[in-house]
Amino acid sequence: MTASVLLIDGDEPRALAADAWPVSIGGAGCDIRIDGPGEDQTVAHLGFADDAVFIQPALDSPIAVHCNGIALTASRWLDDGDRLAAGSSSLGVRISGDVIEIVLERRPIQPPAKPTRPAPPPAAALPTIMVQPTSFTPRTGGGAGERRRLRFSVVLLWAALAIMGALAWFVLTGRTVEIEIDPVPDRLEVRGSWPVIPIDGRYFIHPGEVRVEAELAGHRPLAETLTIDAETDPRFHFTFEPLPGTVRITTGDVTGAEILVNGEVLATSPGEIELPIGEHAVIIRAHRRAEAARRVAITEPGQRLELDITLESAWAPVSFRSEPAGAEVVADNRALGTTPITAELGAGHHDISFHLAGYASHRTPITVAAGQELVLPVVRLARAAARLMVMSEPPGASVTIDDTFKGVTPLEIDIAPEREHELTLAKGGFELHTENLRVASGRSTQLKVELVALRGEVLFTSRPPGAEVVIDDEPRGRTDLTLELAERLHRVEIRLAGHVSFSTTVTPRSGTVGRVDAVLQSVEAANRLAAKITSPQGVELKLINGGRFTAGASRRVPGRRANEALRSIEITRPFYLAVREVTNREFRAFAKGHRSGSAGSANLEIDHHPAVRVSWNDAARYCNWLSEQESLPPVYQERNGAMVPRSPLPGGYRLPTEAEWVWAARYDEEGHERKYAWGSELPIPPAAGNYGDRTAEPILGDSLPDYYDGHAATAPTGSFRANQRGLHDMGGNVSEWVQDLYTIYPPGGSTVVADPTGPEEGEYHVIRGASWMDDNVTELRLSYRDYGDEPRPDVGFRIARSAR
Repeated sequence: MTASVLLIDGDEPRALAADAWPVSIGGAGCDIRIDGPGEDQTVAHLGFADDAVFIQPALDSPIAVHCNGIALTASRWLDDGDRLAAGSSSLGVRISGDVIEIVLERRPIQPPAKPTRPAPPPAAALPTIMVQPTSFTPRTGGGAGERRRLRFSVVLLWAALAIMGALAWFVLTGRTVEIEIDPVPDRLEVRGSWPVIPIDGRYFIHPGEVRVEAELAGHRPLAETLTIDAETDPRFHFTFEPLPGTVRITTGDVTGAEILVNGEVLATSPGEIELPIGEHAVIIRAHRRAEAARRVAITEPGQRLELDITLESAWAPVSFRSEPAGAEVVADNRALGTTPITAELGAGHHDISFHLAGYASHRTPITVAAGQELVLPVVRLARAAARLMVMSEPPGASVTIDDTFKGVTPLEIDIAPEREHELTLAKGGFELHTENLRVASGRSTQLKVELVALRGEVLFTSRPPGAEVVIDDEPRGRTDLTLELAERLHRVEIRLAGHVSFSTTVTPRSGTVGRVDAVLQSVEAANRLAAKITSPQGVELKLINGGRFTAGASRRVPGRRANEALRSIEITRPFYLAVREVTNREFRAFAKGHRSGSAGSANLEIDHHPAVRVSWNDAARYCNWLSEQESLPPVYQERNGAMVPRSPLPGGYRLPTEAEWVWAARYDEEGHERKYAWGSELPIPPAAGNYGDRTAEPILGDSLPDYYDGHAATAPTGSFRANQRGLHDMGGNVSEWVQDLYTIYPPGGSTVVADPTGPEEGEYHVIRGASWMDDNVTELRLSYRDYGDEPRPDVGFRIARSAR
């Protein structure tokens, strides 16, 4: 009972609890007293069901009960605003939400005239609901027999009403439920604590628990308990589970074999397993037997199958011997014992290894055939190599053993045991270290060598004299000054107030006195440098002032390679750089027999095209030849057939350093950076340069999509528009030799390197800039670094000069 019912009689409302129902209306002996009826006379009852109130007139009451002016002959539900009248009293009904108020009024009310035969209300409007009447004392009059007959008829009437009410309650609270079972069962039984009534394929069920049991041949019995309430879905669907098939598996005289079905171990042989309908993969495994596989199909419920599987032998004896004996034999990472030994191995391929202290391990693959004995040849074990760990301070020393180069320190290598070896460590700037050593077989020896630094003298002079000398950022005195320095690369700066600082590098050599002669130019004179100069062959060189910038590329840049580490660099001295590359005509004035050759059907020999197939050494010799034309000091000197730049760099013609090339190609005078020669965005704009375009595709086999520059190979120098500094072909036409030897630099962090000229030693020289053969994003970037030591059809060069 969720609704609250209040009886209001005067000022004191009274709540009617669940156990107060039914409520009698009538004389003084009733629950609700009204004026008119006798003391024990009941005229009607109020009942409560489904959170609503109804009224039922008493059958033997001489006083009619009216609802909204109509005499009642049967029970009726009460709604908000209904008014009841009996005798001189009336009851009003007020309903607000879950609160029902019954208000008693005792003022005289003139009821409407009682019709002789009141017309019965429509059956749908006045449902009959059974209410348990309260006991009352009948009116006096008549004999005892008459009273007994009256009481008996009343009892029968109330019994009938009770039965009708119970049926109505059962019908109103029951639910129709559909139970569907697939496939249709042979037997189906539905039972509950209340009667279950089948109705046209459905079941009328009173709320509570219901048991559903069904059977179908070839399927597991179905037994389910359902809970039926007002919120239950009225449809239930069940599916019979077919009975599994049964498979009995035997394996002849082999017992205990594993039976795997669909990859899962279910039993051992002999064994019986249940399998659902369908096809199954059965595998039988037994020790020293070949694995057997079968396909088993269960096609109908309860099917029985018999499988008898013969497991073939899968092993054979294998004999192992070694010299010396006693070596441990391992087969497929499983130890078998020590030689000599005969062991049984499964048929198939095996990886066999022999291990004996002081001897090198021996490995060999073998193939075993089932049931066929295998005798392996004797394995003669070699003495184990000795292990040598060589370290040096400082590290990076070259290690040579018995005149064979092995690597650089720190280094761990194997050497032949039980004999003497000559070990040599060499590092530039340090004394050669040589010693003899012997390492026992199978032993590991660690050797650490403290290298002795070589030192040499260097004389520092300046014009004007008295300039401060700074070595590796440390002030060491004033010119003229002789210093003893370690035989390694040092950074040198000579500075004097009012003059442009002089920077270079120097590597002292023991037994000789090196010189650094600095000619310091006043700041005023430096500011009067010419904006451009002209070479003896009429090539224009533009003045490029120094600045600070970042070389390399971030790891996030698409196409970035490992040799493009970010480095902070400062160019402290201005330099001149040619506005275009050296042509065939200009280079042949120096080397009359030079041939640039061809590429496919393209002629690379044209006079005003860039000279290619030029080695780095020949490019350096050409620069010295130009210097001779103007009586300038040559930059390069020849050592053992190779050209080497002097230090510090004289004022003659030379190749640009890698740092100078990057500064001129990637940055403008304000320090704004470009990613490509034409800018920082893709795609390539028209006429941006001579790259691997569609015209070059017959030669290259590939090309840049949707780009045409009109040249299958090289183009005339200066054909395409200049970059932000007025330089042509810094990207495109041909790649260019620069001065530096090639190395991979580590990330420089915040350290700024001034005027770098590359490492002192190396096999290759750096090549910068894209060429007519390049057709991908990696090579088109100005940060791309290439290297080589041989002439190429896509590599040329341009000239440079120091401005001071």
